[in-house]
Amino acid sequence: MNYQGFLTDTLGNPITNPSVSMTFSIFDAVSSGSQKWAETQGTVSVNKGIFHVLLGSVTPIPDSVFNNGANRWLEMSLAGQALLPRTRIVSA
Repeated sequence: MNYQGFLTDTLGNPITNPSVSMTFSIFDAVSSGSQKWAETQGTVSVNKGIFHVLLGSVTPIPDSVFNNGANRWLEMSLAGQALLPRTRIVSA
């Protein structure tokens, strides 16, 4: 699953880092809930705040994560810090 995002620091300035480690998790609720899947990508390139990843490239996402058309939310973590709020996964 292709995913693109924009990272800023606490002052709203775009982050530029040639390589950061990020953890991506899929949950069944906008807060709390059960984690359905997770993977850590150790070399995510960030340029002027923009990054893109292919979710499932490290740990495949099982079909069961999306059973019954239930809503799912993506949570990202950078340096052990969860970036909130979670983002609802929808098709585009």
